[in-house]
Amino acid sequence: MSSTGRRARRRMARNRPGSFVINNLTIVNQDKDAIGVSGICTDIKIYESIQNYFVKGKMTLVDGIGLIKNYKLVGQESLTIDIDTANGNFRKVFRIYAIDNLAGNPVKQAMSYRIHFCDPKMITAKTKRLSKTLRGSFSSMLLQVLQEDAGFKSQRLITDTTDYWEETSPTNLQIVCPNWTVEKFIDVCVKNANRDSQDNSYKQSMFFYQTMNGSFRFCSFDTMVRELEEPVIFDMGTRQHLDNLEVDDDFPGIGPNTQIFGFIQPKRADILNGFTSGAYSSKQMTYDPIRKVIEDNVYSLNDSFKKKEQSHVSKFPLINLEDEEIVYGAERRESGTSTYQLSEDFADLAPKDRFDSYLKYDVNPTNAFSDEAKLIDTNSSETKTQQLGIEKRDTGDLERTSLLSTFNQNSMIASIPFRTNIECGTTVRLKFPPFQPQDNENDRDLMQDERYLVTHVRFHILPLDNSGTCNLTCVKESLAKDIREFFPLDELNATVITE
Repeated sequence: MSSTGRRARRRMARNRPGSFVINNLTIVNQDKDAIGVSGICTDIKIYESIQNYFVKGKMTLVDGIGLIKNYKLVGQESLTIDIDTANGNFRKVFRIYAIDNLAGNPVKQAMSYRIHFCDPKMITAKTKRLSKTLRGSFSSMLLQVLQEDAGFKSQRLITDTTDYWEETSPTNLQIVCPNWTVEKFIDVCVKNANRDSQDNSYKQSMFFYQTMNGSFRFCSFDTMVRELEEPVIFDMGTRQHLDNLEVDDDFPGIGPNTQIFGFIQPKRADILNGFTSGAYSSKQMTYDPIRKVIEDNVYSLNDSFKKKEQSHVSKFPLINLEDEEIVYGAERRESGTSTYQLSEDFADLAPKDRFDSYLKYDVNPTNAFSDEAKLIDTNSSETKTQQLGIEKRDTGDLERTSLLSTFNQNSMIASIPFRTNIECGTTVRLKFPPFQPQDNENDRDLMQDERYLVTHVRFHILPLDNSGTCNLTCVKESLAKDIREFFPLDELNATVITE
């Protein structure tokens, strides 16, 4: 289709929240028979996540033409999706791998079923095995395996400036793959890689994932919150129907594609889970079987927030990490300036000091494959040029565990109009109303602020309606205010007295 035709179709998709035009929704079987299914498809869901290596999806068909029988659908077919929106074009070819939930309706003489699809390279990554030795940095070894063993040769991994492939350190690693799948190797690289920088907020905070536009990224948490920021601001204000086609769909407060339809907050806090999953403090014990040495490493989330250079969604920890946790009993007073009299019923360690709440055990293979004449002592100041295996001599594992656990402490799911230029691994600004009597629009939650990191995206497409939504799972890994120094009740009382 010509560029003029594309622009015309995009104009048709404007000024209705989440609207689009389907150019192509086609299934091709192994006999090269193709059929368009946009007229019998009721919905499509596509999922991407910074914790999933490949994009997956599913769609529901209401089949009254015997498609599943006449086209011999067995789970080995191809699916092409081509959509034009006001934000651009999305086109991708998926691999169908499963068909389920078949249900017949004799009255309507139709059958409904669900088709699951994924990026074709996902099946290769799950089934192709590696028996080889690799050397270099995690980023270079991962790129090598993807190009040589996972079918990435014909695809440019770094397609434009919006995609990232970060270098990692150290560069003198050696990994022996004992019949691992490609997916297992990706897993090892992602969990152990360190961004090649000294100002990381968290060690071992790399993520490998695919976005819906087909691009793959290997980038760090620091990059996500520093560089990958969506400039569009979303809010929950009402939108009026706009007849003027020149109105920008992304204009704050007016554009139809900047509206938040609704939101839920599955979790605001879970301190017990934070303790037991290593969110706030933890300990790692490693054993060197050759030197018979046990080493301890302890980590506190405070360490990540006290670094000179830090990158967080906001700035301060989600809870008070430094003070003892005290349980107060309350008794109502008969008279006096204070309504309640408080007493200390129980006191426990501060969250930053509960190192034993999460323990991790591991082995250091420093000398397991060494050809040196004497044992290597990693505590010495000598530079090691020999290839080393994966060492556990710092708090890297604990810091990654803390980061992933913190993602589950304060999360939000927001529904916005369907758009193809929103991606997981980016920070977005979501403006929510205060849900309380307010004097001006600035009466909002200053502790939560408006900045969130998108960790998951579910694209919900309704082909028969030519519209859809994006459900963004957003997390706050930190707050905008220091809990110990922020007193909103004092500001509220001061406002009441002034009035």
